[in-house]
Amino acid sequence: MIRGCQRETVYLRTQDSDLFECAWLVLRREKPMVGADDMLAEANRIVGQGAAYSGKRRHRLGGFLLFLSGASFSAAVLLLLYVFLGA
Repeated sequence: MIRGCQRETVYLRTQDSDLFECAWLVLRREKPMVGADDMLAEANRIVGQGAAYSGKRRHRLGGFLLFLSGASFSAAVLLLLYVFLGA
């Protein structure tokens, strides 16, 4: 979360991507004194690391539990039908 309006930011605009238009990077308060070229190199490094990120990890246990509860419910309904209808 960004609070206040005294934060320094770097705005990166790209024309190469069909998906992204720009990126905003918020500088640390205790940032070292570096030049614009060094800042751009660091921003490219960070963006490059983020490119390998594939999104949230999906939990297989949740899907399995959903399947198991559905199967249990179906088995219970079929058992009740068998008992009450006397098939």
